[in-house]
Amino acid sequence: KKQSLKLLDTVAAVLRGQPRLTALQVQGHTDGQGDAAFNKTLSQQRAEAVMQYLVGKGVEAKRLSAMGYGPERR
Repeated sequence: KKQSLKLLDTVAAVLRGQPRLTALQVQGHTDGQGDAAFNKTLSQQRAEAVMQYLVGKGVEAKRLSAMGYGPERR
């Protein structure tokens, strides 16, 4: 969401300044409403979108991984 961009820009700046942080997992989540398989896919897409944004802001992709949990972890 657009309102998250300022926070993501801050996260990217912190990560660029901390190159020793080399194994970071971006997690995606959803609520428990609707189809479980859809929510799992949506949460993975959310995590990947955040990861791509961070890479676009200069964070090395090899430092990041994306994992969608659906409503499993909230």
